[in-house]
Amino acid sequence: MTVFVDAESLCVLLEREHPQHHLLASLWQLEIEARSPLATSNYAVLKACGAIHARHGIAGVRILVEELVPLLHVEWVRPDDHLLGLAVFLATPAPSDNLVDLTEHVDEIVISRLTNGERLSL
Repeated sequence: MTVFVDAESLCVLLEREHPQHHLLASLWQLEIEARSPLATSNYAVLKACGAIHARHGIAGVRILVEELVPLLHVEWVRPDDHLLGLAVFLATPAPSDNLVDLTEHVDEIVISRLTNGERLSL
């Protein structure tokens, strides 16, 4: 079963001071050792890059894209995924002021496609 790694999990894996870091790092290691298929979306990588850059600068982004991302299958968001996610975002009664939150809606679409509806996420 494919395990989807979202933007928040990518950030927590790099932030040792985060309260969930050790738990998530242990789960990550178990999945790596089990050779579980690990996947994310290009939107999740972009969102994580922005958050990591704000907290740790370009050095943190380098670690993300050079050490973690190569271990993942990065599913590129298709135009129809983007349009559907945007429609959901715009239909939300009180959408966030941050368009980056659109990534959460699009990731749900990508997760469903990658996992055939069986959700397992880090």
